[in-house]
Amino acid sequence: MAVIAVEPEPPADATESAATTRHVVYSARYRLVLKGPERGRWETTVTAEADAPLAAVEAVVRGVLRRAGEDEEPERLTGESFRQALVEEPWTSR
Repeated sequence: MAVIAVEPEPPADATESAATTRHVVYSARYRLVLKGPERGRWETTVTAEADAPLAAVEAVVRGVLRRAGEDEEPERLTGESFRQALVEEPWTSR
């Protein structure tokens, strides 16, 4: 499932329109060690890769999903709901 977290950078000035507002594009990588003495250890990195208008970001995400054979629409999250999802850690077992 693809997730698009939508939180634009603040406009440089008041004349900047929503169409030209640029969004930061991040790549996230994770690694979970399954075997050995470090079993259960997580490594994560989040890197700002680029900035672009939202329409361009959406077009890239849709292209990646199409090439990956995904049929689902990407889930849209606001910046606040994305931060809340990280706090809740739904991927951990309790």
